[in-house]
Amino acid sequence: MKPEGKDVARRSAYKVERAEHHEVVLMVRANHYSKSCSKTGLAWKISDTFGNIVGAAMFLPPLPPAAKYIENIAVQSGRVCVWQRVLSLHRLVVVPEQPQNVASLLVCAALRDLRRQKKCDAVVTFADSSAGHTGQVYRAMNAEYLGATEPASYWTDETGRRVSAKATVNRTAAQMRALGLTRKRSEGKHRFVWWLNSKIIRSPDDTAS
Repeated sequence: MKPEGKDVARRSAYKVERAEHHEVVLMVRANHYSKSCSKTGLAWKISDTFGNIVGAAMFLPPLPPAAKYIENIAVQSGRVCVWQRVLSLHRLVVVPEQPQNVASLLVCAALRDLRRQKKCDAVVTFADSSAGHTGQVYRAMNAEYLGATEPASYWTDETGRRVSAKATVNRTAAQMRALGLTRKRSEGKHRFVWWLNSKIIRSPDDTAS
């Protein structure tokens, strides 16, 4: 249903394709609430009929504990998933004033590409409740909700940009403060997953129907 006062994006008015990191990095930093993004990773862009890039999705391998969590969930549900073949939707941005569903067009096209490549078993993503995000956009894209993570802390500079303690070297809290950074507490993040590998583990007791 069309939200009141909000246009809905027409697929024919947009083009989604793979992007080089340098094509979207500035737009991501300008439009994402963290004001930051990775220095590497896979990226997709969505452009309007004039060729203007109006959104971007960036994917990275998650930290091993996050990837292994997804593998464990997969095993419990009888799915085939290896933690080294899990990706994370690291950043998703759409420039202001775009119609409804532009983000969905972008992410769904990227997931279709990843599924065709058959190099990824699952994609995990997070909605930061500290930033007021509930993950409704991921639910609308048929992502499976896996509950919330534990609360955690993060660092920001004077502009509000998030800075990782492991961005270049593994710094201590004292070193981060010496750089003028501020430590903040984050609520748990909502965790979602898309399963890209359709294979199901069959029990030895299963028999052909």
